[in-house]
Formats: sequence, structure tokens, C-alpha cells
Amino acid sequence: MSVCRRIGNFRCLGLVLCLAHVSGAQDNRRPTEVLALIDRARTLPPEFAADVLLRLSASKLMHQTSWKQELIEEAFASGAHAQLPYRQTVYGLATDSRYNQEVSHNDLEILTLQTRAVDAMLSIDPAKALGLFEQIVPPEIPAARCESPATPDVSAYYETAAKLFDRAFTTPRRKREDDMHFLKLRISEMQSPAHVVPALKMLFAVQLTPAQRQELMASFAVTLDHLSGSDRLYQSTETLLVPAALPEWHETPLFVPALRAYIVRQISGPRCSDSLKLRPDQLPLSAASFNKLASLLDPHAEQYKAITLDEARAASDDGTYAVQFPWHSARAKQVLQALQWLNHGGTGRSFTPSERSSVEWNAHYLETRKLIEGWREDEEESPEDYLFLVSETLSTLASLVPPGPARDNAMGNYRTFLETRYAVTENRNLWFTQVNRMLKAAVHAEDSKERAWILSELSRSTNPIIALYAKIEAL
Repeated sequence: MSVCRRIGNFRCLGLVLCLAHVSGAQDNRRPTEVLALIDRARTLPPEFAADVLLRLSASKLMHQTSWKQELIEEAFASGAHAQLPYRQTVYGLATDSRYNQEVSHNDLEILTLQTRAVDAMLSIDPAKALGLFEQIVPPEIPAARCESPATPDVSAYYETAAKLFDRAFTTPRRKREDDMHFLKLRISEMQSPAHVVPALKMLFAVQLTPAQRQELMASFAVTLDHLSGSDRLYQSTETLLVPAALPEWHETPLFVPALRAYIVRQISGPRCSDSLKLRPDQLPLSAASFNKLASLLDPHAEQYKAITLDEARAASDDGTYAVQFPWHSARAKQVLQALQWLNHGGTGRSFTPSERSSVEWNAHYLETRKLIEGWREDEEESPEDYLFLVSETLSTLASLVPPGPARDNAMGNYRTFLETRYAVTENRNLWFTQVNRMLKAAVHAEDSKERAWILSELSRSTNPIIALYAKIEAL
């Protein structure tokens, strides 16, 4: 029987109107300005949409828990379609190298966005947070070649899993050991050296009984015993491997032999040239660390056999990556020298604002402008290098020129350049790194007027991403 038949049609109409009024009141509690920002976010590529929705859900603009949950869930879904799969880190190259610029940590990767959403949901609804996490596709790691210095960082996956283990399981579920099954599943998913250290840290971060820890470490040892991967992946966490494993040396008999076998498997296989810069009598770092700890815990080598030089001999040299320094073209060298003069003029200290208002400084600035105006993309090694070099130059000028029309013009040049490069830059994270440099300058500005000026200038951009991020920072 329908509700209206129970209470009568007239009373039903009143109920409907009342519910409509309550619903309208709830909508009214959602500020129009925030709704407009959300609508703008939804028009952006998925990684930016997810990032903005997460920022808004965590802001003081949000007062309704249900609304926060909606935004977090929407961000989680949108984040699954981001361009990059997970965070990457580059070792051994300058921060302004193309590799570093392309993987700069802007928190716009699938794994980063989805674990951020789970973390945000955990403080509101732990059960929902666990449900979201279980929808994450475990990150598959391809073999990284020695020619590439970029290596994956999937630690967010395991850090979030540890938080969920501690906070997302009810007492009945713990009695059924659902929490232990949850961690065992994470362990069984390991399939690359990139997973090993983060997974170990996860197991030591959670609260376990001695029996539970032994059970999990036995599972870990079994998985580790069948795991291997490229040297570039292994090398990225080699220094952390033995320290991360330290707590378990006495508690799980299976673990230390599995760890030793894993280290030997990795260091005796093909290695990158930069892993082989050792003396003939020198062991790789992970083997030396293993031996040192083994000798401390077992001085007579009754339990732990040291790794020998013969076992540590690499099967082959698989090469390495090319060193990158983007400021090497004739134009770039001239521009760099010009920027150095505009910053300090060879005095050993930065020019003061008044010194940057002098006739001499302005003459150098105009000469620098001429250098930039003729800068062509084909003068640089790649479009990515060109993007970084020109945006770095224009953003530096916008920060150096004294306040006034000339500075407004400098900021306009920087903004316009980024607008024109958006469509032709395949890697959106690389492009946003150039935008984020100026956003961070605003965030860290000591002068509130400086901050307001930067954000006001960026908010005028015709690019919806630049304009919206400036608006969000202003709020």
C-alpha cells in the first residue's frame, strides 16, 4: 500500500511539499560559490578534477559531512582516469632535468589520487574507506630499463593499507580475521622490487600480536622467495631494504633465508652501470648491509651465512641513463647568464627592489626580453626542454621585475606562454609543474599583497586549469 493511500491524498501532498522544502533547505546550505567551483572542476581533465574535489572536500568551505563524502567518492572515481599511474622518483639527475620535470610530485597520479580519497574518507566513514580501497587496481610495475632513471613509488598504497588495518575493521570482522586476510592479500599482490620495501614498512607500521606477525612474515617470505625484477627497480630501494627488514630477523625463521636469496638473485643478475661503480673487493650495499647485520646477530655464522663476492658478481652490465642538463644550447646559456645578472649582478647577493628599479637593471631586463622573444622550440633538444626553459625564464622574470605595468606584462607573458603550450604538451603533469611553480610562489609569499597579485593575475588566465587553481588558492 502506498504512503498516500495510508495517510490520504491531501496529507500526502503536504508531506511531499514538506520533504521538498527540507531538500531545498539542504541545497541552500551548499554555498553557490562552492557549487560553481565544483562545476568548473568537473570540466577539467580527470586528474585535475579529482585533485580540486579533494581539496574542496578538505577545506573550511565544506560543512556537510554527506557533501564531503559525495565529493570524495567522485574524486576517487575521476582519479582512476588520470594520465599517470603512480608517483615516480628520479635519482642521480638535477631537478631541472626533463625526467625530473615529467614526474614532478604534483599528486596527480591514479594511485596518489585514489589513496588520497581513501585517506579523506577514513576520517568520516572507515567502512566506506575500506570499500573504496578494495576497488583500487593493485599497481602493476613494468620492468624499468637502465636507460631510464625514473622509478615507481607505490608506497602510498601500503601506507593507506596500514591505516585501514588499524582503523577500518570492526570487532566482529577482526574476530573473523578479515583484517589479517586484508594484509595477506596485499602481500600476495607483490610482484616487483618496487613493492618489497613499502610492503615491509606496512607490516611494521600496524599493531600485531607476535603470532600474527609471524604468520604474516611467513607469507611475506613465501612471496619474496619467488620475486625478482630489473636492477633499476631494485636499486631505487636497495639502501632501505635491510633496515626495513631489521625487526623480523629473530621472529620468523623463514624470512632471513628468503631475504638473503632475494638479495643474491638481484645483485647477481644484470645490473645498471651506475650500480657497478664498486671496487673489486667491495660488495653491493644491500649485501654489505645484510652481512653486517648478520655478523652482529650471529657472530659465529651458525644461522646466517654471509653473502660472498662470488655470489654478488653481476651477470652483465646493462648500461645506464644519459646525463641531462637542459641549459646547454647557445640560447639557453645566454638566457641563464642574463637571469643571473638580473638576480644579483655578480655582487654575491640578490638585488634589492630599489636596485631592480635602476636604469641599468631595466636596460639588462629589456635585453633579456629580446633574447626570449626570438627563442624557438627547435633550438632545444625536445619540446619538453623548451617548455621548461622558457616557462622557468618567464616565471623568474615575473618575480624579479618591480611592481608596476612592466611586472604585469611579465606575468602576462608567462601566463600566455603556458596557455599556448597546454594543447601541445602530451604530459599534463609536466605542463602543470610549470604552473605549480607560480602557485607555490603565491602560497609561500611573505607579503600578502604579493600573494594576492600573483593569484589575481593567474585567475585571469584563459586556461581553465590555471584560472581555477588560482581561485582555489585565493579561497
